[in-house]
Amino acid sequence: MKRLFKNLLLASFLSVFATSAVFAQFLPGGLITVDELGLGSFQTPSGNSNFFGKLGPDTSPGGLMNWPVLIYDLPFAGVAGDVLMRDPLESGSPILDVLRFDGAGHLTFYSDSIDGYDAPADTPGPPNQFINFVFINEQGAEGQVQDGFWLPTPEQAGYDASNPVYRFISDVPEPGAVTLLLAGAGILLLVLARRKSRVVR
Repeated sequence: MKRLFKNLLLASFLSVFATSAVFAQFLPGGLITVDELGLGSFQTPSGNSNFFGKLGPDTSPGGLMNWPVLIYDLPFAGVAGDVLMRDPLESGSPILDVLRFDGAGHLTFYSDSIDGYDAPADTPGPPNQFINFVFINEQGAEGQVQDGFWLPTPEQAGYDASNPVYRFISDVPEPGAVTLLLAGAGILLLVLARRKSRVVR
């Protein structure tokens, strides 16, 4: 029972971390991942660390007045500019998310609120003006994790001499039926295993 429960847990975690961990292994500057929920990670061949975004006033030029935005602190200043993430599957490839580097060690995540305000990064709209901007495409189908990767070169938004690569997670789906079923099965197995160990004693 215990072995089965451990295997279920391992399978669920591997599916989340496998892609980014393998990708970071080949990057000298590491992989910086941020999502719309305020969760971030910095992964390099020498180790991984997590960090969190915080809600605060938008102080950037052309930013959103009277609306709290999700801000991440970076381990370096980074070049100021905007990364505009488009949805290539929608008509006209609309810009749904904006990632703004202020050049002073901060990254602001503006996420669309088309489906309502269900994440800290959701805003009523993007900043009023874009600076030193580039476009990237969102990847992933609806109902799955949707993200975009960005590898800046000198003078582009987010660039640093350490050559970081960014992964912006624009949509984290709610747990599906299968995930909930596996989680429920895992909890049930844990309860049964504990009861069995008490009986044996």
